[in-house]
Amino acid sequence: MIRRFVMCLALSLFGLGTGLAQQDDRTEPEVIQVQLLAWLAARPHVSPNSLGDMGFDPISRERFAEALKHVLDENWAEALPLAHRIGYEIVWLQDGNQRYLVLQEDYPHGIGPTVVISKQPKRNVIAEAPHSTFEQGTPEEAAILLDQLGFRAAILSGAHRCAAATFLQCRGHTAVCGDRPGSPYRKSDVAHNPTTLFHVAHVTLTNAWTKAKAISLHGMRKRGNTITVLSDGSHAMDGQQQSTVKAIRDNFRRLLGQGKGNVYSCNHSDDIPASFPPLCGTTNVQAIELNGGTAQCGLSTDNSTGRFVHMEQSWDILGEFHRQWANLEGTLHAGPMVEALAIAFPQDMPDQP
Repeated sequence: MIRRFVMCLALSLFGLGTGLAQQDDRTEPEVIQVQLLAWLAARPHVSPNSLGDMGFDPISRERFAEALKHVLDENWAEALPLAHRIGYEIVWLQDGNQRYLVLQEDYPHGIGPTVVISKQPKRNVIAEAPHSTFEQGTPEEAAILLDQLGFRAAILSGAHRCAAATFLQCRGHTAVCGDRPGSPYRKSDVAHNPTTLFHVAHVTLTNAWTKAKAISLHGMRKRGNTITVLSDGSHAMDGQQQSTVKAIRDNFRRLLGQGKGNVYSCNHSDDIPASFPPLCGTTNVQAIELNGGTAQCGLSTDNSTGRFVHMEQSWDILGEFHRQWANLEGTLHAGPMVEALAIAFPQDMPDQP
């Protein structure tokens, strides 16, 4: 009932923003007073199998990157008309004492990503939800990481990961879209397609903020008692045992307590003998790019820069984010997850870039 109310509120307010980019004489973004999560919940998403293809030509990707760079500089004279030219708009969201810059589609196509930038960040971390409509709970989780932990930015996908009917001719495969086992990823799966605006946003922000880390939020089907699989997106083993991945794993285990689910890391040898699903993000193009590899076709990396975390979560966790986002206190999994992330990503702002 609460979530339905929030959705209705957001949809009524959403209409205030959809025509903003049509006002070409505007000198700065409109300010909208609304709860961040409500606004994000109202963003549209095209449905599975609704697109013939999905990808963006080099000129469109270049213009999107330039618009986002101007947003970071708050250069409205350049940012506003360029965003309008590529079908995007820029708004300020005022949520209580928190203020966010949002770059989003100016007409509800539901294809391109939504980028949210905090103006009072506490942690130099970007939350990424590449399957935000397919894996429920990840948008709420991203919003909570922005609001409660002070993450620096969030990127949420537009199109459903199964929206495009065409496939990528790259490494990796999945059957989540109902395709036969061993099928390639769909072109609408932004975690695996480097020609999307989602990937452009990731590259632009991580290049602009050279010390920032990114965490890619995913959902998985629970297998046995495994509720979380963590990775840095590479094939490397963490010899020093001091990585962010290990910090999340160890603190989440400790805060969960016994009997509430198993938490594993793909990059630590003490977890390798354990029976957990091999969901390690090695073909995730955002991971490959941030680990210094070539993301053009999912060519996985053997080494890690320590700037990327790939996190698979079962419904035990994401269901609590989805249903109980307004009050995580007392939740068995989501609350401890937020606390574990707070420890693993210590406050490090205003250390910029």
